[in-house]
Amino acid sequence: MLLQLKPGADFAPSDVPANSLIVVRLLVNNIPVGGMSYLIDPTLKAPPRELPEKPGKECDAEAKALLDCLCIPSGEVKSVRVKRVTLDIILKDDCN
Repeated sequence: MLLQLKPGADFAPSDVPANSLIVVRLLVNNIPVGGMSYLIDPTLKAPPRELPEKPGKECDAEAKALLDCLCIPSGEVKSVRVKRVTLDIILKDDCN
């Protein structure tokens, strides 16, 4: 499956209603199994930066504290960069 966009007519920021949302849904046998929502900000002049230009040293300390909290040996944290986040939460009443 490939999402494709077709060019349309030009529009101005004033043409975009407040809190406009583009919603993309993935359906399998008419059952929603995934999707993404994109909030449209008509005031943007350029794409927002996704990552800070240079993380500060405070992030290194926070990363070390998180690793210590998770009982993962942290040693000396050299730098911090998010590549993948996986989170498993076990609930008390989880059915096994």
